[in-house]
Amino acid sequence: MPTFSTACPSGDSCRGTSGDAGDRTDTRKASMPQTLPTVPDGSPRRSTSSVRARLGAVIRACSIGAVVVGTGLVAPTAANATPYPDGELADSAGHAFCFTPSFDNYPEHRTRVTWAMSRLDTQTDLFDIRETCVAGTDLWWWRSDLPGNLRGTYSCWERTPTNRCDSANINMDFPEINQGPANDVYDQQKTALHEIGHSVGLGHHSPSAHNCVMISGEIPSSSLTWRSFHSHDVSHINATF
Repeated sequence: MPTFSTACPSGDSCRGTSGDAGDRTDTRKASMPQTLPTVPDGSPRRSTSSVRARLGAVIRACSIGAVVVGTGLVAPTAANATPYPDGELADSAGHAFCFTPSFDNYPEHRTRVTWAMSRLDTQTDLFDIRETCVAGTDLWWWRSDLPGNLRGTYSCWERTPTNRCDSANINMDFPEINQGPANDVYDQQKTALHEIGHSVGLGHHSPSAHNCVMISGEIPSSSLTWRSFHSHDVSHINATF
């Protein structure tokens, strides 16, 4: 059974994270690091390659212009699609997940995560598999006290030879999520699904580009729109997996 602690294998802070922050539109702070599981001989598993750093601004809304053709104006279609992939890609369509002991006494928080994993099932061609945390489990869920106003983070720590993510940590700071106005349950579901989105290639979206779960920060309302992937993103995910 793996050992759980708050240190990365090297003792440094984990890098290459994506997260959901309170009022910030772009957050690349490191997640609370965790120790990798051990292989049968007891030696720590190591990442097959260094974690890629993500760069670039979050807001990707494109301006809409008008082109003069003869005596009339033709307004081109808005180029508001966000790039894909804009982050990590999972190793397969089967998205296995597990709860670390940090969730043991919080069944209501496990329910929020389970809802989000099921939402991935219903919206995309991917399917979730709940299992015990072992080497190769795609998503390890942690309850953590994250720095600043971070609400959740995603960090890949084990890769396949083809540079897909084989195992990753998702950290959730539930007290921070609950700092905002009402809709705490919906906001917890939103943050969980937001971090899952990072695991299947999605980056942060601005509302002017797509109204969906991949916006940063507090959920605007209880509408399911903010707890769903945008149809544009779903088409990319399904084509990839």
